[in-house]
This record gives sequence, structure tokens and C-alpha cells, in this order.
Amino acid sequence: MSEKINYEQLQEHLAVTEGLQESLFSFVPDAIRFTPFEGEEMSSPSYKAPYYRGLRVNLGDETFQITSGALIEAFGLIGLKEKYVTTTPMEMLLPHLDFWFANKGGEYKALSKDGVIISFCRPGTEIYSTQEVLDAILGNTFDTQQMFFVNLSHSIEQTHFCAVSERPEHTFADGPETVLGGFVFQTSILGTKPLNASAYLHRPHTDSGSMSSEFVYQWDRNIDKRRYAADGTENVNLPTAYTWAEDIGPYLEQNMSAEFRKLVRLKQHNLGSHITEFLGDVFSKHKVPAKYQAPILETFAEQPTETMYDLWTSIGYVANHGEDIDARKNRLLLETTGALVAHPDRCGECQRVVDAPTRTLSHA
Repeated sequence: MSEKINYEQLQEHLAVTEGLQESLFSFVPDAIRFTPFEGEEMSSPSYKAPYYRGLRVNLGDETFQITSGALIEAFGLIGLKEKYVTTTPMEMLLPHLDFWFANKGGEYKALSKDGVIISFCRPGTEIYSTQEVLDAILGNTFDTQQMFFVNLSHSIEQTHFCAVSERPEHTFADGPETVLGGFVFQTSILGTKPLNASAYLHRPHTDSGSMSSEFVYQWDRNIDKRRYAADGTENVNLPTAYTWAEDIGPYLEQNMSAEFRKLVRLKQHNLGSHITEFLGDVFSKHKVPAKYQAPILETFAEQPTETMYDLWTSIGYVANHGEDIDARKNRLLLETTGALVAHPDRCGECQRVVDAPTRTLSHA
């Protein structure tokens, strides 16, 4: 998943979930109706078909199309599981949908773009613009014309990518090789994943990298719940996700240099005769899937030496190039390399892994 793209290409990917319309509705009669669309077949919804053409959704005075994924979500709100929904004729399902959306009680929110409902979420979920949060982090700290982005995974459920700055270059004292810095970004429009950013190191020679386990900046969504008093008055002294993002940009730049200074130490840690035990500890402690352990070992065997730096390179390479790597697995492996950078030490007697500290910073 390591395809390299520039800032303009990243913007194109993010644009599909920008400018979302939020429509609050209650589960009461006639608030929201699912109406068969004349001339279209009402087949079972499938994620293979982006739009469900057999229904139109009437919400207030507006009429929307709906994606297949959002329709499956709607059934999930009334307790019908995806497997049942995708294998049952719509003529049998639709009465259940109409009944429960009219009688369930409570409120929910529909998210739409260009007249198409793409998801549903709880009414209290604050919807952030991914593009605006990213731009706030970049601010005056990072030059987008000297950046590239890898490991992009973007949907309304989760966004994950690694942002890499081509300046400055960090150079080792023992050779011409350079390492670049940046940050790993994660968010979820639906609020199902934390909004956070972590310092990131990227080795261009092998296209491998690591995500800091010490410098992790995470937005506290609970602040949104305290923003407005019962009478609707806004507490303007509270930060927003965007002001938080502006604050952490300069810190991430500083953290890149700090991470590199720690990375240099890995070249001094020779794994020696305890490689097997140490690798077993690393895989077990960080829950590295068995599927990726063999590729890591194969990559490690090809390295010029047997230092902790070579292990860092090998895990980071598989994180970016392993088979079937998705956002979750990419983050897990990058977190593993980040832990090596943060705390490479081993027990002096048994040479086993020693626990590493982790810091999560809500605010810069």
C-alpha cells in the first residue's frame, strides 16, 4: 500500500468525503422514508455496487439517493446483520426498515454528498473536515511542494496515511544514506477511530519507516461535548480540532529530529547470538501476525549486518510492502518499528525485550 502520491493527488482522494451535508432526523413516522424507485430493480444491496438504485430516501423536504453501504448501515440500525440483508429479497426487508425507522424512537444523523446518503452516525458526532485538519497541521511548518504521501487508506470510516517531508534530510555520520521525517495521520469522520498524528521516519533507500511510540498527539473528542452550554452558548476558550491541529504541527517537526537521533542508536545494537529469542519477543510483544513474520525474517536475512537498525528496516519494509497490508496492519508494524526506536534496550542478563514507555499527548 506504499504508492507514493503528491499533495494534489492526496487532495483528490480526500475530496470524496469533503463538504458533507448533515441531516438530523428522528425515528418517528414520516421523518424518513425509503421509497421504491419506479423502473429500477430492488435487488439485495451489495458493497460491489456503490449506489443502490432501487430506492430513494425522503428526508424532510429533500429526496436522496443512497449508497449500498449506507443502506446496509440503515438495516444495521434496526438490528439486521449484513449477511442477512445481502442475501434476502428487498421486498421482504423493506417493511422492516419502514416500521422501525418510524417507531424506533431517538435521533440519528444522515451524512450525504451531492444528493447521495453515504453513511449514518450518532447525532452528537462532530464531523471534521479531513482536508482542513490536515492543512492546519501542515500550516507554515511543512512545504506541501516538498512532500509526498504513502500508505493512503481513505474512507468515511477511517483515514490513514504517512506524510513525508523531503527537507530536511537526516544523514548518518557513517555514510551518505539519508532518512526523511514526517508524520502518520489517522482520523475517522464517523468518530470510530481516534484523530491523532505521530512523528514518522522514512528510509527512502528501502521505502521503510516507523511511527513514533513516544510522540503521539491525540485530539480529545470529549471537548466537543463540553463546547456548548445547555442554553446553546459556546465556550470560545475551548480548543477545536482545527486549533489543536495548528498547535501540533511545529511539535511534529521537532519530534522528527528527536526520533532520528534515537534511530542512530540502533546501529550500535548488534543482535549477536540472541537473534532468535529477541525476534520471538518482538513478534509476541507487538502481536505481529504470523503471516508477516516470515517476510520480515527473509528481509532481515538480506541485510548487510545484524543490528537493531537492520531489524527496524526489515519490519518497516514489510509494513509498506507486505501482502494484503491494510491500514490496521500498516499501523501495527509501524508501531513495532517505532517501539524499537523508542526503547531498543534488552535485559543485560537474558537479552530479552524490556518494556518501553509510551506517551499520548492530548494537546501540544
